[in-house]
Amino acid sequence: MGKVRAQRISYLALLLFSFFLQGAYPQDFSKEIDKYKKEIRNNPNHVESIVQLARYLSWSGRFEESIEQYKQALKLQPSNVEAEIGLATVYSWQKKFPEAIRIYKKILEKYPDNQDALVGLGRVYSWQGSHSESIKVLQQTLNLDPDNREALLSLGRVYSWDKKYKESEAIYTKLLAKNPKDIEVLKGLANTYKWGEQYTKGIATELKILEFQPKDVDSQLSIGYMYGQLGAIKQSIHWYEKAAKLAPERGDIQAHLGLLYSHTAQVDSAANAFKKAITLQERDIENYIALGRVYSWQNKMEESEKILKKALEVNPQSAGAWAGLGQLYYFNGVWDKSIYHYKRSLEIDPGYVESIQGLKRVNLLKAPTFTSRYNHFINESRDALTHELLTQELVDVFSNEGMYKFALGKAIELRFQQARYDRRDKNAVLRDYWYYERIASVRLDYPLWKDHLFFSGRYDQELFGSRPEFYEFQEGNWFSAGYSLLRYEKGKFLSVASFSREPDVKVLRPLDVDSLLTYGISSSYDFTQNFSAIGSFFYQDYKHRRRSRNDWKGVLNYRLPFFKQLELGYEAERLIRPNVTIHSGTARFTDKFFKDSLLMEFLYRLNSENHSENFGVTNKNILELFASFPLKDWIILNADTTYQFNRGSDPEKFWSFRNYVTFILDWDAIRGRYPSIK
Repeated sequence: MGKVRAQRISYLALLLFSFFLQGAYPQDFSKEIDKYKKEIRNNPNHVESIVQLARYLSWSGRFEESIEQYKQALKLQPSNVEAEIGLATVYSWQKKFPEAIRIYKKILEKYPDNQDALVGLGRVYSWQGSHSESIKVLQQTLNLDPDNREALLSLGRVYSWDKKYKESEAIYTKLLAKNPKDIEVLKGLANTYKWGEQYTKGIATELKILEFQPKDVDSQLSIGYMYGQLGAIKQSIHWYEKAAKLAPERGDIQAHLGLLYSHTAQVDSAANAFKKAITLQERDIENYIALGRVYSWQNKMEESEKILKKALEVNPQSAGAWAGLGQLYYFNGVWDKSIYHYKRSLEIDPGYVESIQGLKRVNLLKAPTFTSRYNHFINESRDALTHELLTQELVDVFSNEGMYKFALGKAIELRFQQARYDRRDKNAVLRDYWYYERIASVRLDYPLWKDHLFFSGRYDQELFGSRPEFYEFQEGNWFSAGYSLLRYEKGKFLSVASFSREPDVKVLRPLDVDSLLTYGISSSYDFTQNFSAIGSFFYQDYKHRRRSRNDWKGVLNYRLPFFKQLELGYEAERLIRPNVTIHSGTARFTDKFFKDSLLMEFLYRLNSENHSENFGVTNKNILELFASFPLKDWIILNADTTYQFNRGSDPEKFWSFRNYVTFILDWDAIRGRYPSIK
């Protein structure tokens, strides 16, 4: 009789655990509950009826009522092990682990070989994170019964939670050898593969489960997750969509679909998914924030602002919602609002990374800047036959620029530049010429129409002067120059129309300044992320002694999809008066080094030029190196070097070295108040 009773206790305890682990509660057990309540009314001291009522109450999720009934059974029969195990089980479901452990240990003091108590204790240890204690207790159970399914199943889970994936796999494989269709074991094995990042095996195991349970939503979601981790986003979306059809009431599935659609730039589908998620989970603020961001990607700024403000109505203390509005205003150039919302986000969560980075970015972008540059150029001309040096031209340029940005796309710049030009002839005792150019200029950038049409214009007032012992200027020592352009952008298309007036110094006796007017139009189109084309036409008109000329150019650029740092290009250019045909091949390498702080760009260009004046072809080899490195948040060092050597009819050599430092004039930046992101 004792053995039969022990088996009954074991069966009931395992059934209890099975209900808990499979998530089968709460369920509707109202008929059973009414049945045992009626029996208890007829016989208030019938312990077995009380225990059965407690059990059905627990399976219905009515834990407090269940505990009350178990305590009543123990009051009537203090040694009832079945009631003790039931009470400990309910405590463990309520995460009252100390109470559950106390009861299990009390049972084991009286019955050290009670396998149900051992399994229960091992599970409670695992749920509270005491994995080593759990493994020890469960192995003690298996010493008594090596084939105890519940102990093996629990041990497989604990090994997996403790990241001992091989041991967990071995346990589950042993169980499946006895019953290959055990769904609970298959799910445990699938989780082990998933948590151990063996996604291919995990997907295969979940597909096995779907053979037995085709409508298992959790398995479909698990497959979708693992495909996502493998980078197979389309397959991931497919399985999440299947799960969504089976469980249309689950907002969490719609929310995850929204994220997946966002990753694949399916912004309309993402918006619809997040809308459904909000309908199903009205209090889940993350869905509002995600929808607000998707609306901003769709350029639906008013809708984005509205939904993010709705998120703040749901939870005014959401750092993410405040940050979302900060980002929205940042990208729309409303910098003061952006700063305000980022700061509100940080008041709630001082460590919110997006707001820290966003506030730093908008402050640096808004801050006035001062750029000081020094450029040095050397140009050598050599004899075509002897390669003897004929002339050497030197140019030194100092410039200082101050920039103030009103908002995104709205800026004013003041610049002062001083340059010295001189050329030395081999046979001349003194230089051919030596003159100065001083420029004061003001530039304005302003958007004209929506986010598509932009204006940029600059006015230069230039002053030319020379040393008395060299050529002096005949007239035009003061010269007005500048440019204006309109830029139109829409999607992948960009077009620019421009007009400029600039000086052209002629080496005559005395020196003279001519006016060069240039009219131009240029358009580009991005066919793909890697391939683009540019076409341009320029008409140049010299006012005095030189002739006008036309310049036609076509450019093709292709960035290697498997090595995006390298871009290849081809250019064809035709100049009329003087007549020149140029074919160019380019290779541009761009990458960042030293934790993405150092930007490096290398360019090699080969020009094949056919000039009508010298009736020959010149091949120009041009090497360019550009480097940019931030010394501080407010100091950026740049270096730009060009080297050119020619082969053919015009063996000219040319090289230049330019370096300049940019200072960002912002008091917070200078005092180092911007937090660093580690």
